[in-house]
Amino acid sequence: MNGFWQDFCLELNCYLLVSQPIPVENLLVEDLPDGDVRVGGSFKNAISRGTAKNVFRVSSTDPDGAHSHTLQAPSEDEKKQWLNALRSVIPCTDNFKAYI
Repeated sequence: MNGFWQDFCLELNCYLLVSQPIPVENLLVEDLPDGDVRVGGSFKNAISRGTAKNVFRVSSTDPDGAHSHTLQAPSEDEKKQWLNALRSVIPCTDNFKAYI
């Protein structure tokens, strides 16, 4: 990330999009229960039984542009805020799966 965007995002607390966005009409949101996703990223974590909390997945229902992203919120409260915001823009309620 170059200096401008790094400074801009730090000041405004924003997110920088680094891949193609998923159109809301193709957006599938899955609320994943705590413990369903393993924590990765290092050898230590790979051999442990650590699981992630406050996780949800966003993916595309379009088979041509199918990609999936698993996201982790810093707290249960922030996860609920993200899920409520996403639920409010999804036109098809079948594309929102909550397991709470």
